Amino acid sequence: NITLTEKDASVFRTWYKAKDIHAYCVSSRECINIPRKEFETKTNGYTFAITGSLSFIQSVSSILLFLEKYYPILRKCCPDCSLLITGRNPAPILVKKCDIDPTINLIPNPIDINSVIKQADFYICPINKGSGMKQRVMDGLRQGLTILCHEVSVYGYENFEKEQFLYRYNDEKSFKSSVEK
Repeated sequence: NITLTEKDASVFRTWYKAKDIHAYCVSSRECINIPRKEFETKTNGYTFAITGSLSFIQSVSSILLFLEKYYPILRKCCPDCSLLITGRNPAPILVKKCDIDPTINLIPNPIDINSVIKQADFYICPINKGSGMKQRVMDGLRQGLTILCHEVSVYGYENFEKEQFLYRYNDEKSFKSSVEK
């Protein structure tokens, strides 16, 4: 897990004593000791993941916009890629949209969301509404994944961007540029 204070990290370590759980204290001013997933060149395509509460209006509308506007760009840049979307209670409109495209795998209500995210090579945070830090960005960081992040979701993670843990986009051109990095 990634926490903002050492006290939070200590509490987390006390609650969860499993050997494979790590807590990293990272302030919004620094990025230290966060493991990165080893990048591998693949011949069979990359998997991108999106997570969230899939019935919240800001999540649903942001993901639907991503699927309409940005996913076609991602498919042009990475023709063999697939998209994994997982989270709680997907809205019927999102289920219907995902069912249309065989390259999209919707996993509703996973028992262990981290084991699902571990299947991904990259993480996407398409949330383009709201204020404050977007907690879903932590899902990608916790797994060491590089993140493509809508600029609204970058708030509070600016130093992660400087360290190239995440790449921001706000339109088709910047999205394509972020994917190509």
